[in-house]
Amino acid sequence: MSESRGVHYGECDAVDLCGLLDGVKRHPVNAQIGIARGDNMPGGPKWYGGITSTSQVADLFQEGWAEGAAKVQRLSEQVQAPTQTATVVRRRSVYSDQGDELDGWRAMAGDWDVAWQRQSAQERIGPRVVSIAGTWGGSYNRSADELFWQGAQMIVAADLLEQAGYAVEVVALLSTSIYATHFKIKAGNGKMINPSAKSLWRITVKRSDEPLRPDQVAAIFCHAGTFRTAGFEAVCTAPFDVGHGLGAHATAEACYAQAKGDKVIPAAPDFILPDAYTPQQAAANIAGLIAKLEAAAGAA
Repeated sequence: MSESRGVHYGECDAVDLCGLLDGVKRHPVNAQIGIARGDNMPGGPKWYGGITSTSQVADLFQEGWAEGAAKVQRLSEQVQAPTQTATVVRRRSVYSDQGDELDGWRAMAGDWDVAWQRQSAQERIGPRVVSIAGTWGGSYNRSADELFWQGAQMIVAADLLEQAGYAVEVVALLSTSIYATHFKIKAGNGKMINPSAKSLWRITVKRSDEPLRPDQVAAIFCHAGTFRTAGFEAVCTAPFDVGHGLGAHATAEACYAQAKGDKVIPAAPDFILPDAYTPQQAAANIAGLIAKLEAAAGAA
């Protein structure tokens, strides 16, 4: 974890998140915030997608969520697969008696039949690595079912892209904006102002070299209970008072933009899908992602 330009940043693999959070020292105020711990589940089981204890969250992380993976199938039936397969363009030097550039050593040796060099582009079928990311969770007034579609779109998108030959990394982004007096800067008139501090977690749910397990991704990315326990704990690791409301939803793009140019925070994923709280929104986002990928492939 690190702090940079008003952005508190953390990253880890999803399977390591619970263990990582257990060992983090929290701001004194954040340690007292009344979020779910043990059997104390403020808001009731329905708000947590049926979870009645935080001990069940670790089980979800390890064992997956088969029911959630089955529900994702409803979405996969609404989207169309990419029409192009992933290709990787390799360029190599070709030498002949004609070309774009003269090789001086070959010319001096009298090898005029192979003295001219040109670049040849060769295509081969993938895998081409691509990272896709989406928002983990949402605001307090979102139902467990609405939060489900945030992750469902990631599973379907990853599956379609891998069928097309891509090697896909799936990333969950947890970003919040917090009005914190900890961060004070001078405005142009010399007066002190308090801008919003931001918290950004980049959680790798699936690495590009791993097979896609829909049940495992669903357990972490789709289940309201994992977000409203482990996700809330992650927000509370910020080194400043996050407030009892845990801040407001902030786009991941805003967090990356605020820390732009700082090597502490790595570059953003290749594609960040917009929020989706209905299957219709999720299907539209997946179609948009595929369109962008195909446009990029056509321009390459």
